[in-house]
Amino acid sequence: MEWADGELAALVRRVLPLRLAEWRVRVVDNPDEACARFSHNLVRVQRHWREAVYDAGLHTLTMHRPEILTHHPLSLVKLRGGSRKGIDIWNATGILRKSAALTEMRGYLVRTTDGKASAFNRNRKKAELLALEDAERSDRGARPVSPARMRRRRAMLADLASRTRYDGGFRVSAASYERWFPDLSLAVFRGYEPEDVPLVMVVNEAGDGLPDLQDHAFEDFMVQLRGDLKRAELVYLQESPRLAPQDRAPSDLDDEIALSELGLGLR
Repeated sequence: MEWADGELAALVRRVLPLRLAEWRVRVVDNPDEACARFSHNLVRVQRHWREAVYDAGLHTLTMHRPEILTHHPLSLVKLRGGSRKGIDIWNATGILRKSAALTEMRGYLVRTTDGKASAFNRNRKKAELLALEDAERSDRGARPVSPARMRRRRAMLADLASRTRYDGGFRVSAASYERWFPDLSLAVFRGYEPEDVPLVMVVNEAGDGLPDLQDHAFEDFMVQLRGDLKRAELVYLQESPRLAPQDRAPSDLDDEIALSELGLGLR
């Protein structure tokens, strides 16, 4: 077991759910030793994870039935059989995400050979059935964006922005948001200094709810945005003494409490 090199570690971090303290990444030769240690912000991925997982397009798998779950494989071992059914099957270990909760999960990842559908489940037969059913649904047409989901996303954005006092000119790294925004928004960002875009522009460009994003990706975007908004608010309050308590200056403890209230507290 050894630490992953910088390029591999950055790639793994890019596809895993965001955390306040970034993931530390180790490489293991035995895929059975792949795991997640959440209390240490540590993941162990199989050697050649890039080829087996990322290059195969299996690094993020979102399932919508019976509930929305996202699986991020840390190791995949391909099994024989399945081809006669038009599917590929892997033994999988990874991080399962349900809403904001993360757990380590072992089971089976199944993908149709045409790449149209995939599924993960602890039970192999169940995973096969889900993948085949999703492939049939895909043949009948793409799932439309839910109006209710878009209203919910817009409401979340509006509520977050309204509850945060900050200077809209506060600058953030455009690169931190590139993975979530469409090309038109990225073109707007590029009109500013490289890697330095006003935070209010990020909020405005996200105003449509980012409809092309899967739910897990939108949740990651919100984590990044909450953190940047809170940092902008802390700077705003520190630079505006009349808005801060007069009897004492903001402390590191105040910052930690504020972040924890947004679910971003240090662990």
